[in-house]
Amino acid sequence: IEVVQPGSLNTGGSLTLSVNFVTAALSAKFVSVGAYDGWLLETSDGSLEAASSNSTDSTLIVGNTPNGRSYRSFLSFVTPLPDKAVIISAVITLKMSSITNPTPFDTYAGVTVDIRKLYYGSSIKLQLADFNASSSLKSAGTIGEPATPTSPYVGALLATAFPYINKTGTTQFKLRFPGDDIGNDLYDTVKFYSGDASTVSFRPTLVVKYYMP
Repeated sequence: IEVVQPGSLNTGGSLTLSVNFVTAALSAKFVSVGAYDGWLLETSDGSLEAASSNSTDSTLIVGNTPNGRSYRSFLSFVTPLPDKAVIISAVITLKMSSITNPTPFDTYAGVTVDIRKLYYGSSIKLQLADFNASSSLKSAGTIGEPATPTSPYVGALLATAFPYINKTGTTQFKLRFPGDDIGNDLYDTVKFYSGDASTVSFRPTLVVKYYMP
């Protein structure tokens, strides 16, 4: 780089050059694997054990039955990322299939999202024991109610959850409402389309943004 004054032979002086670099964010979109997601229904109120499961339904269920049994649902994503990728955001998006009236969101601020690196329990496949299986991080994010029922249900993961996104394989999520049942002797559930939904655009997605250092 040469700096001169036109028509002058003068030399000397100093030049300060400042350069700012902005790292462009990359994005990876993953779609839930229907064969490994699904819902579990609790045996009895507060038992924290599952009595039944469904991994082939086109919907996932979160909420409570009239007798206080809880539904918990599971999402499974294959999340390959570069080894040196630095994750800066991760967002789960769901499409609602149906919701009860009154809505469980009248009581709960949102659906709690737990994360498990690799998979819950002893197998990638949904099992009854997954209902209360340990998570890599509980309360890793919250999926709130959108402004309109037809809008996507979106939940951003906390930064503390990023280390548990598996860059070489499977990452699973548990969806639940926090606390006990509402106690109104009604169904309080929301159904989201699963990875088995026939309409591809309805299937759950996980969008991870990252940069390469």
